[in-house]
Amino acid sequence: MKNILKSILRALPLALMLALLCCSCFTTYDTSTEVDGYTVDFQTGQITDGENVYEFTWSGDEDDGSATVTLPNGHYFLQEWGPSRVNGGMGTTTVDEMDLATTLPDVVRDALHARKNPPILPPLPFIVAGFGVLLISYPKIYWYLSGGWKIKDAEPSDAYLAIGRIIGGIIVFAGVVLFFIKIGGR
Repeated sequence: MKNILKSILRALPLALMLALLCCSCFTTYDTSTEVDGYTVDFQTGQITDGENVYEFTWSGDEDDGSATVTLPNGHYFLQEWGPSRVNGGMGTTTVDEMDLATTLPDVVRDALHARKNPPILPPLPFIVAGFGVLLISYPKIYWYLSGGWKIKDAEPSDAYLAIGRIIGGIIVFAGVVLFFIKIGGR
């Protein structure tokens, strides 16, 4: 029974670390984003403001790309951003349509930026939790770091090793808390 408990105690933190790493690696992007009162839906290629629906296509990304917005009357406007910025359109438009035609591609660009740049988690929670897992798996490290290096050919007591594992568990918990603080701070 004692060996099974040891195996579980050693495997549990490793499984937790694997789960945390998987959560940070598999980021999903929103298919629709709210920008300046417009809802930009990348799946359908539509921008809505609550009343009107505008069609759009895009290529590239928020730093170097383009968007073409088609107004309900069939007129369209192309805007490129990046090193070779080009603007153009087709059709006779009113001043209001021209304002929309220049605003909506910027909305698409801002939506691309909002959707493609999820917050990047710093490695600190993983480093902290990894150190805790190390202490749980190898408690002699705690003993050695806290003073065992001063004594030649000495071994720690079982109680000291248990304390090292408990401290390792607390450190893993601190790493998990840091992880969720970083996730919640988006």
